[in-house]
Amino acid sequence: MRVMNSFIPILLGVFVCASVSQAQSACRTPVREAGKCVPITECSLHMDILKNSPKPLPSDRRKYIMDSYCDVRNNVYIVCCAARHRISNGGGGTTTSVIMDPDDGSTDYSRHPSARLLSESNCGKIPDDRISFGNDTALAEFPWVVQLQYDTSEGLQARCGGTLISKRYVLTAAHCVTRIRDPVVSVRLGEHDTSKDPDCDEIECMPPVQDIPIEEIKFHPQFNQPRFSNDIAVLRLRYDADLTRDSIHPICLPITKDLQNTPLNRVVIAGWGLTEERKAAVIMQKATIAIVPNEDCQMLYKRTTQITGAQLCAGGEKGVDSCKGDSGGPLFFTGSVKGIRYVQYGVVSAGIGECGDIESIPGVYARVSFYMKWILDQMRP
Repeated sequence: MRVMNSFIPILLGVFVCASVSQAQSACRTPVREAGKCVPITECSLHMDILKNSPKPLPSDRRKYIMDSYCDVRNNVYIVCCAARHRISNGGGGTTTSVIMDPDDGSTDYSRHPSARLLSESNCGKIPDDRISFGNDTALAEFPWVVQLQYDTSEGLQARCGGTLISKRYVLTAAHCVTRIRDPVVSVRLGEHDTSKDPDCDEIECMPPVQDIPIEEIKFHPQFNQPRFSNDIAVLRLRYDADLTRDSIHPICLPITKDLQNTPLNRVVIAGWGLTEERKAAVIMQKATIAIVPNEDCQMLYKRTTQITGAQLCAGGEKGVDSCKGDSGGPLFFTGSVKGIRYVQYGVVSAGIGECGDIESIPGVYARVSFYMKWILDQMRP
């Protein structure tokens, strides 16, 4: 009973206060890693689970924390923590206070001053007459998927993707604007088949693509600290996208608590497979992939990076090609926004594996809900 009484305030996510442990006994974590028993606030994996999981805590994550139990000392919950997750406390005898971040992906931002720049009436529309059932997308099926164009020695080339989120802003990955040698200079909207312009099907033709120069680039100041983390950027276009075209529309973002807490099982990625190295498809592709729990994903990435609550993982299933998306492109699914519409939940970040592999590791995505305040803070009329 003492265990559960100490655990309840942590689950509520209000305030946790832990004294530094003097004795750290050896233990085994629930996944059989060697560990030490430490206060829960000194274990980054457990704190990520508590801070960034939906509330109430899902049963599998609650079980992981309960199975990590070592002891309760002075009303402090002690857990078994692997060395790679232990947080240095800077010396004995001090007290570590952790206040749950209000921007942990469970805050309503519909009243943020920049929220009005997101067009709820136009975003994420699902066109009943433009849905394909293969890997190729239908004409204007996902009109928010864009290409970033780079000024290379061979002329303009698309090397990353992004998402139109308003008439003046595009969401993409920070590595797409910081890690590529050639500068990103413009965004191409309304693209479908890169071998044709305009794009046509058996019934109609779309207007030509719209290329808009980039006016301003803002990427997260803590990008890649640690590796792959905070991989998100916002691009301001020099002038408005033409939203009167069926082939150019923004996607919705998870600005409300209900959208941020939407359970995700299978999600959609779309694009041309644009990366810095891989040859892209001619027609925009799509794939439906499964969400992978962060704990499972961490085991696969344990030698390369730490997966945090600001990220999500998806893909890596046998027989499912997870390479349809662009680096910097969207991961999305339906949500309730003045009806059922597509909402972007992730930005393609890293680890999408080799295209054509029968089985690859899951991809890592920046979790959009975690960065909603930062995204809105970068936007202006």
